[in-house]
Amino acid sequence: MRHKILTLLFLILLAPIASMAGAAGAGGEDAPLVILRGRINCVDQSCDSASRAFEFAATGGKLYTFVEGDELALIFRDARVRSRELQITARLRAQDRLEIIKVKSIVNGQLHDLYYFCEVCNITAYGPGPCPCCRNELEFFEKPLP
Repeated sequence: MRHKILTLLFLILLAPIASMAGAAGAGGEDAPLVILRGRINCVDQSCDSASRAFEFAATGGKLYTFVEGDELALIFRDARVRSRELQITARLRAQDRLEIIKVKSIVNGQLHDLYYFCEVCNITAYGPGPCPCCRNELEFFEKPLP
């Protein structure tokens, strides 16, 4: 009986560690990191919030899409962002899909950080919309990087 209890405790304690290791491997940390420059295109006329509604046309002419459910692709709902030349840092997944790490704009050859901010709540976000706290509209910022 004692052996069964110890085995059960061991499995309970080991399960979270095993699931974390599996999640890290499934996350594909071995996917290559790429830095691309280009512009965003709408795949359909609506430019809705779905990551599949956008494609990235890299400077060399290659087209990329975004990983399904990529929350950082929500920044492309903003027409101001779509109108700019961008530099995207991402992990390159299968079938030329990008998993975004960071989006920056290029203005007169200089990189700019893009983000949304709520001054009332001091919250920074990377997609347009209402503040998750006070529900006021987040303000768009484009700041030059040093």
